Amino acid sequence: MTLAVENLSVTLATARGPLAAVRGLSFTLGRGESLGIVGESGCGKTMTALAIMGLLPEGAEVGGRIVWDGQDLLSLADDAMGRLRGRRLAMVFQEPMTALNPVQTIGDQIAEALLVHDLADRVGAMREAVALLERVGIADPERRVRGYPHQLSGGQRQRAMIAMALACKPDVLIADEPTSALDVTVQQQILGLIRSLAAERGMAMLLISHDLAVVAGNVARLLVMYAGRGVEWGETAQMFGALAHPYAQGLFRSAPARALTATTRPRRLPTIAGQVPDLVTLGEGCPFAERCDLVEEPCRSRMPEWQALAPEHRVACRRAEESLRRWKP
Repeated sequence: MTLAVENLSVTLATARGPLAAVRGLSFTLGRGESLGIVGESGCGKTMTALAIMGLLPEGAEVGGRIVWDGQDLLSLADDAMGRLRGRRLAMVFQEPMTALNPVQTIGDQIAEALLVHDLADRVGAMREAVALLERVGIADPERRVRGYPHQLSGGQRQRAMIAMALACKPDVLIADEPTSALDVTVQQQILGLIRSLAAERGMAMLLISHDLAVVAGNVARLLVMYAGRGVEWGETAQMFGALAHPYAQGLFRSAPARALTATTRPRRLPTIAGQVPDLVTLGEGCPFAERCDLVEEPCRSRMPEWQALAPEHRVACRRAEESLRRWKP
């Protein structure tokens, strides 16, 4: 059973005109597989996830196809999509303090999905909520199930969000920046938990982050996005040995963990020169052209074609070979 995103586009209406948040994005995710989508804020990662879940903002225009279990999710009526959402496709949202309902108990919020999809009665749903809280590592789950979001720490709230997403045993789990508000130690615990639960239940996992290094250790394949487009994808180990797109290289070099030398003395983080492009006025050329030190005039007028660097490694860059020659992991 495969999730196939085919030539996806998402356009938002703004006061300045249409904003192309996602442009021509394609990827597949099979049962039990893991894929990471990485890129700067505003590159289209979350919009991609919301399109899959059928939760795009009102007025958004969507093109392309999102095929799951033989049906195009973009063509489904709201009630049909509602039967899949939470049951077959689940999402851990970026900020649990805003995603959780502050006036409902944690137990009620976990049990809701089970009740909506007729998978348990009230007593059974609350029993399952306790079991899920225990499974995601929350101590004293019988007490916590009666608590409210403000009574939990940031890490506990994120664990509760994971429990909610897992309640109906979905086929696909989307985790959108699941560790962005957590300290480094808790980040690794949460990522390890998501990874182990996905493997344990045979779920496909889509992990979204701005941090290339964080995602790399938790997924089998990576897709790098920039300004709404995919610019490089492949098997994680293959990509990190041969990152070819100048933007992907810049993302890796700017990871905070690389700011420490072997003697643990801090050094200045390298940055990617220039500014993120305006998605309202973005042309048809490579979106990274104005920030790239390898740019040629044709880069500005047309988007580069995908080229293969290995059987499971593709990059959209006219000068990928030159860029690859200077890559030092």
